[in-house]
Amino acid sequence: DENIFLKKIINKNKVNGNYDSLKNINILLIDDDIRNIFALSGEFSEYSINVKPAMNKDEIIQQLKSEIHFNLILIDINMTNIDSSNVLLKIRKNINSPIIALSTKVMPKEIDNNSLDTPNLYLLKPFEIEKLLSNMKILLTKKGEINEWNTIK
Repeated sequence: DENIFLKKIINKNKVNGNYDSLKNINILLIDDDIRNIFALSGEFSEYSINVKPAMNKDEIIQQLKSEIHFNLILIDINMTNIDSSNVLLKIRKNINSPIIALSTKVMPKEIDNNSLDTPNLYLLKPFEIEKLLSNMKILLTKKGEINEWNTIK
């Protein structure tokens, strides 16, 4: 049942914040599980957030070479068929967008923020959708992708 799966990765609670500033942003969602892509894409569609999925190495390369400006990258760092550290290095060499790593495992205690294979933020599954949206808004505001007037730059 997809509702049970959705609850496993996203705790569905009422969202209280204003996330209009996230409308029409482009997210590259890297995950090898179609259920995660389906669940997150469904959530993001409620906020008019554009999602481009990539499930394997070829799709990641194809998306990175596309003309799309990705405002943010979401990556599952526990994929079975993809080396996420290598993917993070390639992303950092090609685009300068904030990266949020999603994981089912405990995050590393010491993170080298200067390393190219380090995401800007780790989120442990399951997570509150509002926590993800809030962190996206913070990272994109810091990066200058959106502003306090709720518009994409």
